Amino acid sequence: MNSTFGNRPTGNTGSATNGPSAKKEIDLGGRILALRKSHGWTLDGLSESSSVSRSALSKIEKSQVSPTLDVIVKIAAGFGISTVELLGTPSDQTPVGRRSVTRAAEATETENMNYAIQSHASELAQKVMLPFVVRLKTRDIAEFSEWDRHNSDDFVFVLSGTVLFYSEWYEPLELAKGDSVYIDSRMGHAFLSKGQEDAIILWINSG
Repeated sequence: MNSTFGNRPTGNTGSATNGPSAKKEIDLGGRILALRKSHGWTLDGLSESSSVSRSALSKIEKSQVSPTLDVIVKIAAGFGISTVELLGTPSDQTPVGRRSVTRAAEATETENMNYAIQSHASELAQKVMLPFVVRLKTRDIAEFSEWDRHNSDDFVFVLSGTVLFYSEWYEPLELAKGDSVYIDSRMGHAFLSKGQEDAIILWINSG
């Protein structure tokens, strides 16, 4: 999430606990490298297309860093595909009346410093929404080097734990299990866990 922001509020700190583990982990760096080569692009070409810096792309491809969700969205847009196609298995077929079932053992996961992100309905291409189950690993807003910011609407529903939601234009908001928030994600934002338990959220991106 390539965004900068001013003075960051300070959140609560605590010790992380393990959330639900993903059964499959994707090689996101390898996927991005393969897609870039299939397009015949250099790192500079992908950087120009995605608005993600060349150095960041190089580190992601080498698995030296894990990209934030916003960076993943930008890279996918740079390739002209959906975020889920980048994270999951793309499909050329878009039949009417399609459905997708994701078993717990089948969800693919990618992690960055702040979030562990499980992708659902990964095999469906050209979706109008992107569903993720996200474990919030961070408890201190100062640990976010940059806030999430992307051109979509997001709906977040708290599945477990307590969530602290930070945004550019509002005071920090505490959300409990069963609470939700709908946001214009062009506004800088961040989700954190409060307390010892890693909070789990359902995060639906409008694509």
